[in-house]
Amino acid sequence: HQIVNSYAIICLEDIDIKNLIEKKPYMAKSVLDASWNRFRTYVTYKAESAGRKVILVNPAYTSQMCSGCGSIVKKGLSERIHNCLKCGLVMDRDLNASKNILKQISQLEKEIEKLESQQKSLEQYLSSPDVYGNVSDLTNKTKEFNAVKKTIEEKMYEWTILSERLHDIENQFS
Repeated sequence: HQIVNSYAIICLEDIDIKNLIEKKPYMAKSVLDASWNRFRTYVTYKAESAGRKVILVNPAYTSQMCSGCGSIVKKGLSERIHNCLKCGLVMDRDLNASKNILKQISQLEKEIEKLESQQKSLEQYLSSPDVYGNVSDLTNKTKEFNAVKKTIEEKMYEWTILSERLHDIENQFS
């Protein structure tokens, strides 16, 4: 209840538990003891009934990738310090992950900016009087415009989720 009551949007790592157990049988007891799937199911159910949103976040490499140089630095789950032998960066693994998420946000902002520019060009084209002579072109451009608009909305939503995740991680270090 505390998680659902505290946050409007709840991000959980999208971990394929069955696959994890199959690939790493030595972790099966720990994973099953922790009841990850039950926790996810419970939080999702409670969030939906409370009008909250649950987002499953791709956990791939956010803590493994070096935020300094981009190298992959393998580490076990119990290893809390990121130590890159390639560039010498040493920091808490969660802080390293937050910096990688920040880079993802920055990349999303650039993609959104590019899409918005594309959307503006399409709006100008669709508002021109010449377009109405060619119904087929108008239909195609309208579909393209709607697809761009939808992509912008999806990228903005993804940006919001990553920003909130970053904010939560930063609060751990405040």
